[in-house]
Amino acid sequence: MIHDIGVAVQARIRARGCPVTIIDGPEPTSTTTYGRERVVFEEFGGDSFEGPKSHHKNPKHAGDMLIGARIRIYAQSQRAGAFPFEHRFRARLILMQLIVALREELLLRGQPFVLGKGDYFVPPDLEATAIANGAAYELPFVYRAGIPVHTWTGEANPTGTLEGGLVNRTEMSDGSVSDDVDEDGNPIVIVETACGEEE
Repeated sequence: MIHDIGVAVQARIRARGCPVTIIDGPEPTSTTTYGRERVVFEEFGGDSFEGPKSHHKNPKHAGDMLIGARIRIYAQSQRAGAFPFEHRFRARLILMQLIVALREELLLRGQPFVLGKGDYFVPPDLEATAIANGAAYELPFVYRAGIPVHTWTGEANPTGTLEGGLVNRTEMSDGSVSDDVDEDGNPIVIVETACGEEE
């Protein structure tokens, strides 16, 4: 799910001239240097769940997932010898492009979302670096996705009918049960009168 969103957001920011590449996270290595400017989309923070908003005999959705995710931006000013504020400024420019594209894409999909509190951070492998040659920014968010009722291959949930019509199993007031059918195989409905006699 987050992969598809990242691909769609990538196309939207590229259409606006933003050159940054979006990749799937988590990244396969703990080295997160600024040498390669990029944006990482990944699931983060866990999920929560909500039941269906209405109840039907043949539901199309079993409820909603609230999926935790985050965006990590690794930005680097294109100017040689750039100051730290220039790297941070570029990170914010990328961030604004991402927020606009994310909003457009999730609205198109009909998936509400909530942005969390974003902030700059220092990658663990660069904590001891005196001069950071870039800036990193993290923005968590949560988006909603329905839990569809379908088969393993994504097809609509199968339905079926019982051959020969409905099975008639009538429970009487005295606790007895009738499974009787007539000579044509049709169920015989036993009706009990007020006096307890069968008609």
